[in-house]
Amino acid sequence: MYVYLNIHIYINSYMKKLNEGSNMIIEKHLLKTEYQKWLCGFSFSHCVVVQPTPKQWFDENEITQRLRTVVFRINKKFLKPSFPKWEHNDKCWMVGFKEGNRIERNIHYHFMFHSPKISYKNKADFTSDAIKNMINDEWLKIPSINHYNYDERDDLNEILHLSEVSNNFSAINYASKKYDPKNDYDQPIYIGLKD
Repeated sequence: MYVYLNIHIYINSYMKKLNEGSNMIIEKHLLKTEYQKWLCGFSFSHCVVVQPTPKQWFDENEITQRLRTVVFRINKKFLKPSFPKWEHNDKCWMVGFKEGNRIERNIHYHFMFHSPKISYKNKADFTSDAIKNMINDEWLKIPSINHYNYDERDDLNEILHLSEVSNNFSAINYASKKYDPKNDYDQPIYIGLKD
């Protein structure tokens, strides 16, 4: 009888923990789904992937600063000087998601690039291909130092992968597939919204 009660108590506590865990999983899934739906309200023009660099890793702060500079220069080229005060839909900005881990040395980032519908300067150059080329060119202009031997990197051209977004919903879901709203490590990276 005593063993039966202990097993019964153990099973009940296990089921309770299992239910709590499944509720947490459902809650995380709902938060993630709602966030993805919210992002679908913006029209993203490009997907920017910063490839893993196992031999010469990129620090998240360095990537963020580099992309902040890229977004700022694109906004400066195509928009009026007052763009930092504008709404999200009226200027270029990015949202990114970290994927991978340091143990497997495969950390990489998926960024969604938003470009506005209207350009105020250099209107003839405000095409999808021109923006794609400008993202790449501006990325390459910024020097980068290897953290291991303090030499300048020579692989910057191989690290960035750019593609045009044909389906906003699919691109957002792919970029944020590993996003966990309950994990601080997985929080989105916003670039160009507060600048």
